[in-house]
Amino acid sequence: MTQQASPIKNEAYTFMLGLSSFSSSGKFVSNPTIASGDIQISQDGGALTNIANLPTSTGKVVSVALTASEMNADNVTIVFSDQSGDEWQDVVANIQTVAQVSGEIDANIIKVNGVSIQGQGTELDPFGP
Repeated sequence: MTQQASPIKNEAYTFMLGLSSFSSSGKFVSNPTIASGDIQISQDGGALTNIANLPTSTGKVVSVALTASEMNADNVTIVFSDQSGDEWQDVVANIQTVAQVSGEIDANIIKVNGVSIQGQGTELDPFGP
């Protein structure tokens, strides 16, 4: 998995968390049951909708993979609420996105050392044929 310092707006993002047991305070649930409707998303304060992909779990660690479209907001709020109501406690997580990662610069280069490269190469190989 690619590491990123900050969640980038309109780029897929994965984060992990643990879900606290409803019946055993202070304990995380191992391999919690997560069903459709348990995890919902709100973008910039909009209405809650189900996330596209149900989270997966390995032991007590739940992995939540959000799509680029789900991350297309300044504030992405994820609400975890066990619809059966008896396995894990409710949790709300808010993700604030950034436009780009620090240190990256968006640029449209048309010349390098006075040589025109307009129409040359590809995004992956700008000096290509």
